[in-house]
Amino acid sequence: MGPKGLVVCILVFLVIASGCVQRTDDGNETTEYEFYNVSGNNTTEIEKGDFTFKIHGPSEMWIPQNRSMEFYVVFHNTDEDGERHSFIARAYPSVADFDVMAAYECLHFTTCSDLLNDMEDFMEQPEDPVKVNHSHVDIYPIRISIPEDTVKGTYMYNMVACQDMSFENCIETESNWGPNIAITVHII
Repeated sequence: MGPKGLVVCILVFLVIASGCVQRTDDGNETTEYEFYNVSGNNTTEIEKGDFTFKIHGPSEMWIPQNRSMEFYVVFHNTDEDGERHSFIARAYPSVADFDVMAAYECLHFTTCSDLLNDMEDFMEQPEDPVKVNHSHVDIYPIRISIPEDTVKGTYMYNMVACQDMSFENCIETESNWGPNIAITVHII
């Protein structure tokens, strides 16, 4: 490798490293600086009172059948009490396009239990919250896995985030504060 190749490799490494959330053994020794410098072009950020969360990666994804994709919810603990808190995120099915609804023979999305169950199954979400020290950040991984026989089309989710709640209790009607992040998955 010549000098130009070495310079290109170093530059690529620096660009990739600048968009990463670094984790240490306790999982949250990153600071506010890292939170605000995580891949700003591919994030959606929501302020929710005592914490802020964002999706690291695109909020609109194109995933082929029989493939998976991982993205991260990044939490920043800004609670004024200065204490360590636990955070959890949960994706809820919100709507599917007309072709998907027709394939499931559904008239109304909210009463289409097979479709809702399949959409919930696409999201592999850890049920253990992340614990984040005050003014630190941590990441919460979510994998979307699309089975081979999934109906092609557009599926939408609302991502809710909760502080000091269990996975079961972090639901849309009980989510702690403010708006949700919309996620769109196009299955191709």
